[in-house]
Amino acid sequence: MVEEKTVLTVSSSRKNDALTWGQDGFSIQGVEGNFRTLKIEEDEAISSDWKVKQDSSLTEYLDSYVYGQSISPTSSIYKLFAIYVKSMVHDLNGPEQLNVLDVGCGIGKNHPSYIDLLADKVNYLGLDAIDIHPNRDYPFICSRIETMSEFSSFHKKMDAFIFGTSLDHFENYEDVSKMINKMATPGAISIFWIGLHDVPLVAGEEGVRIFQRIFEDEGPLTVMGHFLKFVFLRFPRLFYALQRRRKRLKNNTNLDEFHFNYFRVKDLPEVLSCFGEIIDITMIPVTTSVFCTCQQPSNLTT
Repeated sequence: MVEEKTVLTVSSSRKNDALTWGQDGFSIQGVEGNFRTLKIEEDEAISSDWKVKQDSSLTEYLDSYVYGQSISPTSSIYKLFAIYVKSMVHDLNGPEQLNVLDVGCGIGKNHPSYIDLLADKVNYLGLDAIDIHPNRDYPFICSRIETMSEFSSFHKKMDAFIFGTSLDHFENYEDVSKMINKMATPGAISIFWIGLHDVPLVAGEEGVRIFQRIFEDEGPLTVMGHFLKFVFLRFPRLFYALQRRRKRLKNNTNLDEFHFNYFRVKDLPEVLSCFGEIIDITMIPVTTSVFCTCQQPSNLTT
């Protein structure tokens, strides 16, 4: 047992010990006081592939969560997702304050912006395995979901789960759904923001950006010059990149160093059905993003 000012560090072997948690933090039998962060140390070895992908993602996370350098379109989608999350959680019938677990909340000191509309209305817990910034403005669990789900104090306690672009970072989404089952209350929902990799969607999103730049100037000749430059210089490279993406998707080859899965529209029914009944799928126009919600049965059993 290691006691720090803001961090309660426990071994995963204490999964059956009395652990209390809430918006005031975490406490466990034998350690005095509440702690803002709960860190669960792994007793089992973690795959080297998982470690490599986590390390590769860290720089990207630092840019988007810590320094706020996300580009404007992404920021807009965050705001849309905040509205979507609020609408889905609002429809739940449950206790006055619902327990919400954000699976893959990131490494920011503040809660993700898609929680802004909910933060004061629910018992929000952030979960992420990357050990950085333990002193946060919300209760934070530094652990993998595989380990957290073994702690009996979390079993049958969560009313909603949020996966904000995090589902594709898990090696096996079917295993994740089983862990969700352990922690979910009857009728609990899982809310997803998923980035899709279909070539037409990627081409459409890139096409919007390209034509916005082409038409930034008002002069007809300048616009035509930008358009011809795109046709003869940019389009061949874009065409090649998209064809290469299509081939890699067909051959189940990795597209980058960050993800284990590269979901496409056709995959959604199979993937989402692992998390319960699909109650909503909302495509975000001219982007590769889709928001989805699934609901556990009201008579949920382990």
